[in-house]
Amino acid sequence: QRPRQDETGRDLFRASLSELVNLERLIISENPISDISPLAGLTKLRQLHVHGLYPNQLNYWLAMNDGRDPDVVFNGITDISPLAGLTEMRLLRIHLNAIDDISPLANLTNLIHLRMYDNRIEDISALAGLNKLVLLWAHGNQIKDISALRGMSDMQQLSLDDNAISDISALEGMTRMKHLFLTNNLIEDIAPLRRLQALEVLRLENNRITSVSAIAGLNQLRELSLARNWSLSDVQPLLHNQGIATGDELDLRFTAVRCSEIDAFADRGVTLLRVTAVNGSGCPGRRLEDP
Repeated sequence: QRPRQDETGRDLFRASLSELVNLERLIISENPISDISPLAGLTKLRQLHVHGLYPNQLNYWLAMNDGRDPDVVFNGITDISPLAGLTEMRLLRIHLNAIDDISPLANLTNLIHLRMYDNRIEDISALAGLNKLVLLWAHGNQIKDISALRGMSDMQQLSLDDNAISDISALEGMTRMKHLFLTNNLIEDIAPLRRLQALEVLRLENNRITSVSAIAGLNQLRELSLARNWSLSDVQPLLHNQGIATGDELDLRFTAVRCSEIDAFADRGVTLLRVTAVNGSGCPGRRLEDP
């Protein structure tokens, strides 16, 4: 009879990893791990991947029905306190778990790349001193307050989709930012984005935005989505942005923007995503599902 994965794999994990004290890079993602205490002594680690299964992978394994306990087929890490002393860490991927406390990350001040999306995180105050971060993916959590991110001037890619954020003033100094994702939040005021002149991709779908004047001067934009900001009607300031032109992508679906303004962007060669008859303005155009 084949040993159960949750009985043998965990013992092997404990016995082997705790001895690898000189290890600098470790990838143990997509495994039945919930206890990462054997990592506490690996103080030379610079890269750690310990994320859970992606949804399509999870569905694949569950469909196999091969006797494994579905509760341990994917990562269920809740406690990351063993990471607190791993201060050499540069890259950390702990997404797709069940983590709600990230305070052990407070001393990991050398972190450059952090993926912690799709967890149960609400408080990100532990990130306040991590000023070397260039990439942070924290979407799919329960974050309301992002003030801890203030001063992270090296940030270039930030994903905060699917949270409960209303105040984005902490982002105003991130002048090196290139990709910013803020979809599905509670944002009304985007004035803090005014100085983010390096922005190339900005996604603001499904918020409460009514004014876009603050981003009128962001002439490096090549992809901008304002879809599902239902009360947004005036995008004239964007028409004055000569950087939004041929080959760029603009999404104004499910807004109240006038057809004449949408057509003005199309005449400029901008690619517009829109749905015939059911977008906010009811403007004619190619259906989204058309080739």
